[in-house]
Amino acid sequence: MPSSVIVKIKYLDDTEQTTTVTPASYTSGNVTLYAPASGAWTTSTSNEYSNPKFIKSIRIEAVAPSATAVMAVIEVSARWIKDITSAMVMSDITKESSSSSEDILPVGKISANTLTASLSNYNQDQLMIVPYNRSSGWNTGSGVTEFDFIYMVKNAEIKPYFKITGATKTHEVPQGTYYADSWQIDQYGNTSLSALDGSKYLMEIVPANLLLERYSATAIIRILLDSVGFTNYNINMLTSISGGQVQSTDTSIPTIQYWWTDETRTVWEILQELCRDIQMNAFFDEDNILQFYSRDKIYSALNSTLWNFYEKPEGEILPNIIGLTQTEISSANQTKIIYTPIVPTEYLGDSEPLAQPAVSFLAAGGLAYPIEADTVAENTTLIINNSIMDEYGASPIITSFSGYFLIDDEIIEYDAVEYEYTDRNSNRFSVWISSQADVDRYLALSKPGAADLNNYANTAYFKPSGRYRVKTRGALGTKPAAHKVVPNDIIYSAGWSERLMILS
Repeated sequence: MPSSVIVKIKYLDDTEQTTTVTPASYTSGNVTLYAPASGAWTTSTSNEYSNPKFIKSIRIEAVAPSATAVMAVIEVSARWIKDITSAMVMSDITKESSSSSEDILPVGKISANTLTASLSNYNQDQLMIVPYNRSSGWNTGSGVTEFDFIYMVKNAEIKPYFKITGATKTHEVPQGTYYADSWQIDQYGNTSLSALDGSKYLMEIVPANLLLERYSATAIIRILLDSVGFTNYNINMLTSISGGQVQSTDTSIPTIQYWWTDETRTVWEILQELCRDIQMNAFFDEDNILQFYSRDKIYSALNSTLWNFYEKPEGEILPNIIGLTQTEISSANQTKIIYTPIVPTEYLGDSEPLAQPAVSFLAAGGLAYPIEADTVAENTTLIINNSIMDEYGASPIITSFSGYFLIDDEIIEYDAVEYEYTDRNSNRFSVWISSQADVDRYLALSKPGAADLNNYANTAYFKPSGRYRVKTRGALGTKPAAHKVVPNDIIYSAGWSERLMILS
């Protein structure tokens, strides 16, 4: 980067103002300069602004730039910032949470914030709130100047804030950045305004054709937003520092085998579907940054944060509940049906089924490790001997990633299967697999094939270890009990055949 950047601004009367910008001001790649009442332009501003300044030319000089780095001017645009507090009659800001009251899952939603406002600036001679027209001059009138008018223009930035005045200081609390979408002005100068946050641009942009193979979900989000020139976003994941390097420890970000854009859908629609599928949340914060939060990051923050709500004063603590509505949603009454639609390709033929239920699996095996009656779920080691072959490593494993085991009179619920894989550097790892997305992720990191093709089941580079992660002891109303190891010869003599039974 250059040691500094000099911006020379020449006004309409040929006077020149020079401002020096240091590297600390453009670490993010963007610099915004504001015009003060007098003196040099600055990178910070308050909510009080003076009259507009008419600029004749802008000259930008880089001081001691690097021989290998490239610095470019992307955009130079003049902005008139006006305080419209005196014309504000009413404002209403709606900020969507991560989920609505009708959703089953608390994550998997990308939300937008909206602003509605009413303005009034009455003058007996003429309207003071008018649409801006580039082809005509600025308005003037009896006893007013062009600076007294409020000009309505498409996509104008609106930055509402609340002022909290104390005994010695006034605090300004920003409420985000919004962009004017539509408005109505009546004959009395009353104006109704509607605006959206930064999602407005993403709702109007259709991305270029993209086809990505074996990219992580976060990499897809970055490529998608960068492809349309959207840079004010941040992805929040679980990370750790190892050897001075920041490494991701997030397990909820899958690797997608093939992903492509649809030319009929906007960037916002694509992000909505992507965040729903990978259970990621996204929203615009008060600084107009599109914040993405992974599922692991959200639950990690929830586990370390305590929220206390008070309806009535508790000592010196004031109540913080304005309104509270509780709605009970019975998830058992909601059913997801995966069906095969009828395809009328034959002139004559039988009716096809309307719905095709998913395949259920039923398997049998023997307990390979004893279980005590008083061990909790997270401390229970569950290993089952069976010969059901999985489709990834042709190794003995129960096909489903979650389900129930009936052992004696106790039902044990499991929610993940342990797999072992060898990466391309011959390092071995053990991971919990709970979905097809996990399989795709770790299968892509593993070596293909096996060390011995004649003994594939035992030497596969990606194979199950035989362990199951226990979620619940004594599920479905049963009681936890002690269970002994069942030898294989007892299983065979009891008449169990080592085959998978499928119910459909």
